[in-house]
Amino acid sequence: MLRHKLLYAVLLIGLASFYILYIDYLPLVLLICALILPVILKAGLIWLHFQADAGIECTTASCTASAEIPMTVLIRNRSPLWFSRGTAKIRVTHGFGAGQETFRIQFPVHSRNTTRLTFHVTAGSCGLVTAELLNVRVFDMFRLLHTNLRRKEQKASLLVLPHPIGIPLDNSAPPVENQESDTFADKPGDDPSELFGIREYQPGDPVSRIHWKLSSHSDALYLKEFGAPIDKHTLLLIEYCPPVRDSGTILDAEALLTVLYSLAWQLIGEHQRCTVAWYDASRDEVLRFTVQNEAALADAFRALYGSMCEIGNEESALRFALGGEPFSSAVLLTNLPETQMLRVLEHAVSANHRTVLIISPEPVTLESDETVILTVSPEEPVIDRLVV
Repeated sequence: MLRHKLLYAVLLIGLASFYILYIDYLPLVLLICALILPVILKAGLIWLHFQADAGIECTTASCTASAEIPMTVLIRNRSPLWFSRGTAKIRVTHGFGAGQETFRIQFPVHSRNTTRLTFHVTAGSCGLVTAELLNVRVFDMFRLLHTNLRRKEQKASLLVLPHPIGIPLDNSAPPVENQESDTFADKPGDDPSELFGIREYQPGDPVSRIHWKLSSHSDALYLKEFGAPIDKHTLLLIEYCPPVRDSGTILDAEALLTVLYSLAWQLIGEHQRCTVAWYDASRDEVLRFTVQNEAALADAFRALYGSMCEIGNEESALRFALGGEPFSSAVLLTNLPETQMLRVLEHAVSANHRTVLIISPEPVTLESDETVILTVSPEEPVIDRLVV
């Protein structure tokens, strides 16, 4: 643009010299046209500024890691003016300290039309990828002046989910009662909609369960025993402490998130209830998501990405949030070899089976008689078998 302005200045000097030398109408007309040209060009750009806008959008809301996703910049021009050159600058930020990259796109602006400019972003690792439209500039035909278009949709985000890995699951953990379940246990419970059996009345039994019609034909009182609705319900509890290194990257996050996503994804495939929970220190509360389909799992991960660097282990808050519900199994995922959350898992969570998955390259000395301790390498998160 500077080069074009210098050429324009040279043109003005030449036309002014031409007029001074010849003092005639033609040199004067040419000089006046050259002087008013920027005014006309600026007027056209001002018109375009109020008749056009720009935005950015992503064609999909989520994807898996290592996928290449197209993003689109929209240039909407409602004026009859046409411009041969425009530029758009986009900054793409990858989650978890993976860095930034900048895209610059050149395009023409067509009259009364919408121009779609597509570029591709490679989601190398899981996290939240944000594309921000920094500026959109349109230049006049001589590239002397420009205007910045208004940006209506300034940002677009892409949820990058981990690529699930196969984790062998052992479904031997006993189920727990759930009043909304359609499966009933082979033992008495408290659901009056499912009659389990009839037995003789014993002192202390609730009178409301007496089978009066059957008892009227006998010398003894008989009691109704109801069925117990049950299902499998797994708790996935998360603890994370970002290891700060010189590069500022979070080293173990991707391995932990990959294992977490793979577990939840497989439980959903087996139609088992799953609750993902963690303590967010910035909010001072426990966030928990009941995940029963892939859309709910994506929502949980979107919230988890926002809390990843703020996850803590506030014992009292976790006891209050998780202490009142039984689970068939509870799995703690952590990157701390000497985690203090084992006490929470054993004393605050009611579960038929407990497991601690420690994702760390360091040796683990943690031991427990009530909980299974498993170590997973961040480089290759392989699990032999997990009881759920």
